[in-house]
Amino acid sequence: MALFSAGCTEESEPSLDEGRASLVQVYDGELEGRDHEVSRHGFNDAVKAARLAAIDLDAMSGLLAPGARIEFALPDEAEAVLVVDAVQELLPGITTFTGHLADDEFADFTFSIEDGKLVGSIRRETQAWLVEPHAGSNLHMIRSLDRTLVPKGEPRLDHPKDEPDDAPEAPQPPLSRSLVGGNVRVLFLYASNVSNASAQAANIVTAFNNSLSLSAVSSNNYISIAGVQPVSSTFAGMDRWTIIQAMGNRSAPFTTIDTSMANTYADVAFLLVQEDPTAHHDMGPVYGRVGGVAFLQNQAKPFALSTDDYALGDLTALHELGHVFGGNHEDVASAGIARPVVAANDTWMTVMGGYVECPFNGLPATCVRLNRWSNPDQTYQGVPLGVPGQRDMESWLESSMPTVSAWRPEPPVTVYTNSFESAGDLSGWLIWHNCASGPWSSASNVFRYYTASDNPAPGGGAYALRMQTTGFTPGCQYPGAYALSPFVAATAGTTYRIDNTSRNGTQSGVVTLIFYNSAKAAIGMASRNWSTDAWVYNADTQLVATAPAGTTSLQVRYGLSTANGVVDLDLLKVTR
Repeated sequence: MALFSAGCTEESEPSLDEGRASLVQVYDGELEGRDHEVSRHGFNDAVKAARLAAIDLDAMSGLLAPGARIEFALPDEAEAVLVVDAVQELLPGITTFTGHLADDEFADFTFSIEDGKLVGSIRRETQAWLVEPHAGSNLHMIRSLDRTLVPKGEPRLDHPKDEPDDAPEAPQPPLSRSLVGGNVRVLFLYASNVSNASAQAANIVTAFNNSLSLSAVSSNNYISIAGVQPVSSTFAGMDRWTIIQAMGNRSAPFTTIDTSMANTYADVAFLLVQEDPTAHHDMGPVYGRVGGVAFLQNQAKPFALSTDDYALGDLTALHELGHVFGGNHEDVASAGIARPVVAANDTWMTVMGGYVECPFNGLPATCVRLNRWSNPDQTYQGVPLGVPGQRDMESWLESSMPTVSAWRPEPPVTVYTNSFESAGDLSGWLIWHNCASGPWSSASNVFRYYTASDNPAPGGGAYALRMQTTGFTPGCQYPGAYALSPFVAATAGTTYRIDNTSRNGTQSGVVTLIFYNSAKAAIGMASRNWSTDAWVYNADTQLVATAPAGTTSLQVRYGLSTANGVVDLDLLKVTR
């Protein structure tokens, strides 16, 4: 096969043709058999080219920094020069980077690297390129799409019905601007046949937040990842309407969705499913299930979904999340400012465009979705991206995102955590034994115990804190072994919670929270006994206490009060 290569450039470094090793090598041969079928999945004739490519992700990772330029080879000897705007790690082990193309500030890209695989997309005007790992090899597949040929449409659910243009405008909510928090936590769910779900979730969050920034939405408004969890179904043959109604009704496999959202402090749940050509009741027998759907700003049903390739291939994920925040299509006159702008010549629309004024009807090709929300203060190709008082999603999001963020409390803030995994995790701890009747030393009797091969605490890693006692001297007060944590900054009037896991059999012990003033004098404390068990790690009952007036710091103290005893402790966490 022939190869077309591209590498990376930085203004002070040599270009590819001066000897720079290429980062992306595209094979020129047409895909055949199963690869050809996979390449057309969900898009059919919208796929204009699909090729395999070798991508040097080690070299690419080393270059990722704001301002870096990466030459990215594409099918049909095309090339994009990516200008990196931001690099983040939204999930452990996943590097996500986003930016624009060097020759077009409105063209954007979002990629994530996970386990040596690249997942993401590039969008420029009517074109899009999707990049994903190739099944069965260490190569990647790059698909080139004509976005104007992507099928359009979504179920209306409880969205307002079309109304005449002279319908009265809906009242506008007060604007929050930068004084109210708008962190909306999204729990990403994914069907069992969806690949690279964590990388896709990171891409969606990054692309959504990037679109907010580009549209001048105040920076206190953003979405974040509450979790990424599988759903035990492929939803074979089911259309989008049926799936999201199952979510709203808490029907299988969503019977525990409320618990999952509560446990992750999620305001919204977003489901990724695969495109499915057998779902004939969706977009017909040619395409089947493609695109997305959402409930319109409904606290009782804070749900949206998208098929995975469309999530960013057509910015469907952004559009559906926009519905969750109260955004409407262009034809809903009663929506007031929560509407998009569509170009007069039907060539483009902002994120909430619903392909209503420019429906897909074959050639000549019609409009594509920009990664911009309507904003009267911005323009595209000289055309205003909004209409004051009528189409202004930027202002709407600044009020609706804090509203959605308040649907569930923010998760507790962790002020101290220790799973005793590293050698330095006992640094600063004070360890002693009261009333020992025999030999005892802190180094030998309170130590990091290797528990990886000894039924470790779930999520507790390879080590725990082991405490041992000797016999006790008769009549001595407060006998036992003790371990006191370093000081942790604390604030008066704040409620603190201690969680930990113990394995103690029936031996007695206690965890204590001690509050101190600025002179390091103890001014308050609270304690609870750890739960007994059958020498199996269990989460102890949470200890809750409010810091008294004058508090500036706190400490956590463990105490084992059974003679000749042993206990293992793990996963200590202090939150507020």
